[in-house]
Amino acid sequence: MNNEEMVSVIDVLLCYLTENNRIHKNDDVYLMGLGYGAHLAATLLVSMADAYPNLKGTLLINGFLEIDADIQKTCEEWINSYTNVPNDVPEVHLAHYYVMSMIQEKTTLLLDKDWLEKKVEMNPIKIEGRLFILKGMLESRSIKKKFADIQTPIYAIHSLHNYIVKSSHAEEIVNIKTPQIEPESTNNINSTLDPKLSKFGQKASENLPPSPSKQKETRKLFYYLGGHDIIDVRLNFEFG
Repeated sequence: MNNEEMVSVIDVLLCYLTENNRIHKNDDVYLMGLGYGAHLAATLLVSMADAYPNLKGTLLINGFLEIDADIQKTCEEWINSYTNVPNDVPEVHLAHYYVMSMIQEKTTLLLDKDWLEKKVEMNPIKIEGRLFILKGMLESRSIKKKFADIQTPIYAIHSLHNYIVKSSHAEEIVNIKTPQIEPESTNNINSTLDPKLSKFGQKASENLPPSPSKQKETRKLFYYLGGHDIIDVRLNFEFG
């Protein structure tokens, strides 16, 4: 399941939350994603931004617009490592990630058992699920050529000691320009996702006044001295 297909699942989830009054029609909506989740949030913007009239901002942490050689190599290494691992030991992935992070940060810390237990409890994805996500990442389509046109405010945070995503990806997110090529070539996604068919977009836009003109584009980049596990750190952050 590639990035486009995953985004269609997110759309169904947002529709469900709306129908069950967890998200109300007039609520402001913000997206946040970490790593591949940031890539999915960016794909959602590219594929369906016009269908979300109350989408006010997006926070992308260690995000990227396409799978480069380094991300591909990491995914392939993980797939090879986990293929023969029993499905009911999700801590294998987290332990492997922890060790690689320590190597990247050039520390000699031993594996923190408490950290590992906490992460398994917070993120109990089994090995089978990890492999499913990793294989989907390798099939993801680039969104670079359409991302420059997004008008929703975008804030990118990049942690300087993560070994998975290079800082150049964050810089690209905030600085990418619309390519000077023929109009028929600008869509780098042969997407089956039609903003008009967005279930959540239709629900959210019901009974709303016509959408105002697109807001002025805002993109900002922040750096954090830490690893990919930045989600465990409390950051004071506000849109605006």
